[in-house]
Amino acid sequence: MLFFLGMLKYTWSCRFELSCLTSVLGESRFAVPWSYGRLGGLHSFINHAQYFGYLLPSITIVMAHLVKRVDWRVAISAAFSLVFMLFVIQDGGRRIVGMVLGSALLVWALLLPKIEFRHVLRLGVAAILLLVLMQLMVIYRSPGLQAIWEGGEIQLEYDSSFIKVDANFKDMVSLVEIFPNEKEFLGAKPLLYVLVRPIPRAIWSGKPTDRGFDLGKYQGKRATLTTSAVGDWYIMWGWFSVFFGGVLTGGLAQMANAFLNGRRIPARRLMFALSAMTLFVGLRALHEVVILGYSVLAVALLLWLRRQYYGGPSKTGRRAAL
Repeated sequence: MLFFLGMLKYTWSCRFELSCLTSVLGESRFAVPWSYGRLGGLHSFINHAQYFGYLLPSITIVMAHLVKRVDWRVAISAAFSLVFMLFVIQDGGRRIVGMVLGSALLVWALLLPKIEFRHVLRLGVAAILLLVLMQLMVIYRSPGLQAIWEGGEIQLEYDSSFIKVDANFKDMVSLVEIFPNEKEFLGAKPLLYVLVRPIPRAIWSGKPTDRGFDLGKYQGKRATLTTSAVGDWYIMWGWFSVFFGGVLTGGLAQMANAFLNGRRIPARRLMFALSAMTLFVGLRALHEVVILGYSVLAVALLLWLRRQYYGGPSKTGRRAAL
């Protein structure tokens, strides 16, 4: 079910044609049928269904932990995860790939009865491979993976010999210079934009569509610049709102940390991993916490439905343990 919900955005855009799905995987992320802006109106609900797919790799790890072997269920779940991740990678969002695969790695580590040096070594190798994957995504997300087998020179805007990262600190300094010297603080508008972002415009046509300030446009650049969650809080009311945002983030982190207390069951480890990675990726931009938080809410919903079906926590066995 998670796989089909997660893939709905892609299958709907291709009108459920397998040939379309396979042919566009090598295209540029701007040329695919599901590129940003092509699913408007009520179709935004289809786009939100993708967040259920973010759970697939972590669920696969939990499933393998419960059955203690790689059986047909684990194999199918792993295959679904691989297929879904191919489309997520094609979308070009490194933060999403990092959050989804990072959560799976964290779940694996938390489910270990004892972390030994060999486990740390495996995590280190996996982290390096994840960085390499995200670097390749930056290189090929505009020309598409087809550039690999078609050959030719790929034009890059930066030196590919270095790991590409966003210049968040530089952009944050620019905000401090602009606010309040050149522009007044924006008040609650950026926060309102973040909170109402999940609501489709088909339901609320007049909802805020931006946070009220675009640093890229202000500096005469064509690119959209990300100023991190600290910058998002700063443009509201200055350092006061930064302090409030830090306290709020700390409170959310404390709530996530509570999942490590109590019984050592996979469900609590899964909730912690997803919550921790959501907050970590959310440091990039404030709206990321809301967007990626869908996966945490999806797990909470699935666990609640499972508890209702199996009759509550008094049940024993592997099913109740999850």
